[in-house]
Amino acid sequence: MTEISGILPWKRFFKWGAGIAGLAVLSRCSGLIREMVVAHCVGIGESVDVYYLASAVPLFVAWMGDAATTQTVLPLFTRRIEADSLESAWRLACGVLWIALLIVAVPVVAATVAPLALWRAISASDGASNAALARMIILLSLPVMLVQTVGGWQTGILQSRKRFFLPAAIPMAYNLALVFVLLVGARHWGVLALAVGLLAAEAMRTLLQWPTLVRMGIRMHHVFRPDWTSARRSLTHLIPIASVVGLQQIVFITDRLMAKGLPEGSVSALAYGHRLLILPYSMLVAAVATPLFSMFSECAAQDDIPRLKEWVVGGLRLMIRLGLPITLMLVVLRVPLVRMLFQHGAFDEHATQLASSAVLGYGMSLVFFAVLPVLSQYFYAVGEVRTPLLASGVCAVLNIGLNTLFRDLWSHAGIAVASAISFAVCAGLHLPALQKRLGSLAKEGHLMLREFLLSGLAMGFCMAVCLVLAQRMAFSRPIVADLVTTTIVGGVGVLAGLVVWRLSKR
Repeated sequence: MTEISGILPWKRFFKWGAGIAGLAVLSRCSGLIREMVVAHCVGIGESVDVYYLASAVPLFVAWMGDAATTQTVLPLFTRRIEADSLESAWRLACGVLWIALLIVAVPVVAATVAPLALWRAISASDGASNAALARMIILLSLPVMLVQTVGGWQTGILQSRKRFFLPAAIPMAYNLALVFVLLVGARHWGVLALAVGLLAAEAMRTLLQWPTLVRMGIRMHHVFRPDWTSARRSLTHLIPIASVVGLQQIVFITDRLMAKGLPEGSVSALAYGHRLLILPYSMLVAAVATPLFSMFSECAAQDDIPRLKEWVVGGLRLMIRLGLPITLMLVVLRVPLVRMLFQHGAFDEHATQLASSAVLGYGMSLVFFAVLPVLSQYFYAVGEVRTPLLASGVCAVLNIGLNTLFRDLWSHAGIAVASAISFAVCAGLHLPALQKRLGSLAKEGHLMLREFLLSGLAMGFCMAVCLVLAQRMAFSRPIVADLVTTTIVGGVGVLAGLVVWRLSKR
């Protein structure tokens, strides 16, 4: 970590990060339970492929609305409080919310009027049974777009005032609601229970966050008499940020669309691989990027560039140190992880092999995918959205080209590898503009690169050796073998990384 001029802010950061990380671990545990229940109830098959294809566009728009409103309202709310008053900040924030909802309402109305047209646009299947199922999935997914946008707006307000713990804890209730609906409804509704559970979980998230906003000072006159003039100016932030989020997430939608011509189960395998990537990714973002964005916005509002540089460099090094061992664990331990987490009920050994191939590619992208929020949030905090937008556009275009090339070589695993390369390029494209704004980063960059290479080689070698040794052990039950293998290999790998990092300081 770079030497920070001001130890107290970093102590506060680590206090927030530790609390958020603890809640994130509990949330991810509930998320693992959710994924295990999903795998047990629906497994991999044609109807599951239909669900992931039909829900891809609605959930893509929902995620855009969620992330874009969070990342737009947080710096705007912080700057308005610094420059004016809390009353003015609430009116601005409510105006941003209404504009975001009006934008999201356009695709909601369009898909409500013609859900089958949307299905035909994204799928080659025109069978009556698949079309009827897809129509129901799309219609159930549409309200999620509006509800999730409101939830993202609430999260941005809470985080701007350093209220990190409630948004970090909400996923536990979210996951439990989804699990409950799946267990109750999967037998009767099949994959439709996934869509119903998702809507119920998002509604619960929004309802649980609203009372805290009321205690913070929001009132109904703020909601219905917003500052439209200032809110309209926020479009210069909201639309580019939504585009960045969309371009990054469209990579995964493109992956599923490119896989629809491959053998049955390929789309579902990519979906499970993506889920295994998102579990540690969301923990890293929650524990590191979430409090960092608030600190970036505070420093930018105060025009404190030296302190802002220290936060950016320190945040990047922390994210790499945490993300690299998890990346290697996903790559080396992909088969035992997938078998241990998902191989239950309808999810058989064939499904495990399909999904673990996807995890291989997606796992390689984790460390690059994880630093993207830190990089992009710096630019959002200083009001510069062009660099993340251009980098994400290159990422999306490159991914399409690499998908076309690698799909024919390695089937759905090649599609996942294409995403890993695209995210690495996207992260690299942020660096020239970052250096231009913050000054030379040669010393810090050299140190980060050395740590990355040395610790990566040490951890990868130790994990590979331990995996070979663990596979020669005899266990009475496969799940015990997977658990012991994962624990030993992961522990030795992390220990090797810590030793290298400690030696690199000398």
